[in-house]
Amino acid sequence: MKPRINYFLMTSATIFLCSLLMLSPGGHTRAAELDWQFISNEQGVELYGATTKLDGQLPFKAITEIKAPYQQTVMALMDYEQKPSWAPKLKSTQFHFQNFENQFAYSEYYKTPWPFYDREFLLDGTIVYGDNSVIFEASNLTQTSFSADNHVLVDVAILRLEISPVSEDSSQVTFTFSGNMGGWIPNFVKNIIQRKWPILFLQALENHLVNEEVEETALYRNLPKRDLTIPHS
Repeated sequence: MKPRINYFLMTSATIFLCSLLMLSPGGHTRAAELDWQFISNEQGVELYGATTKLDGQLPFKAITEIKAPYQQTVMALMDYEQKPSWAPKLKSTQFHFQNFENQFAYSEYYKTPWPFYDREFLLDGTIVYGDNSVIFEASNLTQTSFSADNHVLVDVAILRLEISPVSEDSSQVTFTFSGNMGGWIPNFVKNIIQRKWPILFLQALENHLVNEEVEETALYRNLPKRDLTIPHS
């Protein structure tokens, strides 16, 4: 039987979640259905909150410009083996199976402070090249037999990253999330998740892209993709 707790604590942001990849949401409120209100601009990251009340969920949207080409940003997000080396609080990832060249099932395991159980994002994700952006989306994987017994499953309603070229050397990242972390969460912890989580993740992603060599994995090579139009300066 999975361990259960009735409250959850984070003293710092736990993720990204975003993970390896992201994919088609199902069964919950979709990102496009939410209305967003600007909250603040912190360290170059625009933060937005949902105007729609979502029972038990913690929604946020964050937008920033990263000093890296869009294809390199996609490569970094798809390299799930290296992600724990840079994503905040991410202990490990596990690749379960692949349905299509752009659709994957995977888990991300995040550390939380004692005495609370660590969290697992058990996800079904897709990556699609649109007209002007690359879209990572993820939803809950229905095959819960892949979940870990010693982690609490996060109920993901929305998990979406959109990567758009800004110039040859920079890209815009829009990170949207809403989910139930499990159990009762104090208001100050909700504030940490909604205001600190996206900033830490996006900063860590940019730091990784700027300071580390990003490798082209087999998953990335086999991904159906095309060149996007890069705006002129």
